[in-house]
Formats: sequence, C-alpha cells, structure tokens
Amino acid sequence: MLLPIKLITSDNLAMGTPKLLLESIYIGVIFSLFLFNIFLFFSLGDKTYLYYSLYIFSLFFYVVLYLKGYSYLFGDQFRIALNTYPHIFHSFSAITAVLFSRKFLNLKYTAPSWIRWYNVVFAFCVVEFLISILGFKSLGASYAQVLGVVNTIMLMAAGIMLWLKGYKSAKYYIGAWALMSLTIMAFTFSLAGMFRTSDFTFNLLPLGSTVELLLLAFALGDRYRDLIRSERKTKDENLRIVRVHNEELEKVVAERTIQLHQSIDKLEASNAVKNKLFSIVAHDLRSPFNSLVSIFTLNDMDMLSLDELKHLLNASRKNIDVIHHTLDNLLYWARNQMDSSGSFFSVFDLNRATDTLLHVYQPLALNKSIVLKMEDTEVPEVYADRNQVLLILRNLIDNAIKFTLPGGCIRIDLKKEGNEVRVSVSNPAIDPGRLNLDTLRWPNIQASTPGTANERGIGLGLQLCHEFAKANGRKLDVQLRGENIEFYFFLKIGSSIGI
Repeated sequence: MLLPIKLITSDNLAMGTPKLLLESIYIGVIFSLFLFNIFLFFSLGDKTYLYYSLYIFSLFFYVVLYLKGYSYLFGDQFRIALNTYPHIFHSFSAITAVLFSRKFLNLKYTAPSWIRWYNVVFAFCVVEFLISILGFKSLGASYAQVLGVVNTIMLMAAGIMLWLKGYKSAKYYIGAWALMSLTIMAFTFSLAGMFRTSDFTFNLLPLGSTVELLLLAFALGDRYRDLIRSERKTKDENLRIVRVHNEELEKVVAERTIQLHQSIDKLEASNAVKNKLFSIVAHDLRSPFNSLVSIFTLNDMDMLSLDELKHLLNASRKNIDVIHHTLDNLLYWARNQMDSSGSFFSVFDLNRATDTLLHVYQPLALNKSIVLKMEDTEVPEVYADRNQVLLILRNLIDNAIKFTLPGGCIRIDLKKEGNEVRVSVSNPAIDPGRLNLDTLRWPNIQASTPGTANERGIGLGLQLCHEFAKANGRKLDVQLRGENIEFYFFLKIGSSIGI
C-alpha cells in the first residue's frame, strides 16, 4: 500500500525550499487558470471554456491532492476517500479532455469522421471511471497509464490533421498534447522502473501538466483572436455588401427620381402643348367656319346673282382646304401622341406617290402663280410608312406654297444615294439673312406665321414632319442653298433590306 509521506525539517519548512516554491507556483497557476476560464465561460457562454475549467479542476484533484499528497488539508475522511478511488478524477480529466478537444477543434464541422474515434476513446474513459468506482485501484492505475498515452496521442493527431488543413489555432494545442503525451510516457516508464525514480521524475507530471495547461490557454487565446478576426472580417464583408447594396439602391432611387422628373416634365409639356393647341385651334379654325356659317345663314339667297354666289363659294374653297388640311394634321398628331398606331412599313413606288400628290397641289400653286417642278429622276421603291411619308410631303409642299411669293418655283427632288433615297422640297426664301434654321429643326407647337397670301395654319405640320421622318429611320433636316431653303430627309430602299 502506497502512503504519501512528506519529510522536511522545521528550518526548511520555515524558510521554504525550491520544491515547495515550485509546488506553490503550480497550484497558483492552476487556480488562476481555473478562475479565469470559469469567468470566460459565464461571460461568453462558450462551453469550450467550461470543459477546459473542468479539466483543470480534475487535474488538480489527481495531481495535487493525490499524487502530491495535499489531500490531508481537507481532513482524514476526504484523504481516505481520495486514496481509495483516485482514478475517478483521472477518468474525469480524460473525459473533459475529450470534450474540450472536440469543442475546440469544432469536429462537427471540421472533421466529422473523427467523431467516432472520439466516441471510442470517450467509452474507454467511462470504463476507467467504472473500474475506479468499483474499487479496482491497481487495475485502474494500469488502465490510467495506458489510457493517458492513447488519449493524448489521439488528441494530438486530430490537432495535427486539422492544422495541416489550415486550422492555424491548433499549433499551441498540438504542442500541449505532445508535451503531455511525452510527460505521461516518461512518468509511466519511471514508475515501471525503466528510469531511476527521483524528485525530478516524480515532479514530471505536475511540471508537464502546468506547461500543458498554459499552452492550452495560449491555444484558446489564439482561437479567440481568430474568431474575432473572422467575425470582424464577416462584419466588414457584411458592411461592404450593405454599402454596395445601399449604393445600388441609391442609384436606382436616383434613376427612378430622374425618370419621375422626366415623366412630370413630359406631362407638364404635354399639358402645355394641349392648352396651346386648343388655343390655336379655337382661333384659327373659328374664322374659316364663321365664313362658311355666314354664307349658309344668309336670309335671302335669291338676292345673290349666280356670279356672286360662285365668287363666295370659290372664296370659301380656301377655307375648306385649310380646315381639311388642319383636321388631317390634327388626326395624325393625336394618333401619334396616343401611340395607338405605330408605323406600318411597306415597299411602295415613291415616284408615283409624289407625282399623284403634285397633281393635287397643282391648282393651289397656280392660284398663286407658283410653279411646282419635279425632276424626272426614277428612284427605286422605298421601304417606309406610306401614309406618314405622304403626310410629310403634303406639309412640306403646303408650307412651300404658303411661304413662296407669286412667280416663284418649288422644286421636289428624289435622288438615290447609296442604299437610301434623298427626298427634298425647296422653295425661294423670303429673307434668307434673317432666317433662323434652328427654329425649323426643333419646332414647337405655336401660332403659325401667316403665308405670303395671308394663309393660316396651326403650326402643327412641321412638328409632324420631324416626328414621322424620325419614325421612318432618319431625321428631317433643313439648309439654305443660295436663295432657296431646302427641307430634306432619307428613306431606305426596299431592296437594301431584302424585301
């Protein structure tokens, strides 16, 4: 039967010895680590610190109270119980070591395949606990020596495996269990007589466990630092994502705000156009209608001779033409504003369509002694919206007649240029030096300028020309060529698009 006996002289006890100083330091380190990690557990709620504290607690009971013999400080009954079942605390330290390692290495996510080996070693630890509690002290001592070596080697191997996979926090952990494994083997060999037993060999376990506990504390600190770095990195990444998301959201909001302002501007412009258009229509259409109404409301038509009646009807013919042309433009403008009808493209003969249109306007030109002239150049068929092209030509010819002095000449030219046909209408400019071409390139709806014979309109035709020319592929442009003003646009040749 082994009896722990401490022999020391009274002088050495009073003065202290290096051995006592070393033991005091060991006990102080254990208590400090235990209290600090218990505090961390309650502060952070991380069970890793709880398992580490329980491991320290069980080592204290086994090494300090049992192996170093300090159990007498707690009374005879406690000393007798501890010496009868000492390996209960060894098995408990092995169990908490397994639990600590499993939690520290986070095996559930980092190495799930190792969990079954941990479960096997955990079962061996339980077996040691059962052997010890049943009172088989000798068997428990042998079992504890073997289990201590196997347990520390397995815990060290798991750390090495994860360290090789990039788990850098395991470096102190590996050093701790490697040192503890060597310490247990050296202590076991000394007990087996393979080494000469001395104070140094007997103190190997306390010294080794002290260094091991410090290395595990360093490992926990390293792990906590890595967790903080990872958390900070994740937080920074989340902040970056939130910032990018906010920037994108702000960009979308800015774009939507711009679109909203544009829509408001369009609505306001449309409302202004509507008001101006109604004002112009009310003014410029009322006079022709009043003239017609005056004729049909004469009280005594029989008092007019046939020649006088013809003269009135011929005079009203101009008003009827103005009303017809104005209503035609209004219809197309309204359809274009409502987007109810798009452009209906087809291939058609532009020469024939233009020639037919000239026959319609020939009488109007003759009334002002104006010559309408079209070059006899034949051009290929074009691909465009026929109605829109004819409306452009009608408005351009009508404006040319309106603003050409008697005796002038209006020229309509069709010319092939590459894969397009250039369509132009030109007439003499009344005052080329004072002409502002920009107002003709970007027209707005406004009260029309009276013609050379005081012809009236509503200022809508030129805007329609620009819109329909753009709808057919190219914009309407204007230029001065000597004393003449020329409006021109381009149309695609039908054969150039494979039709």
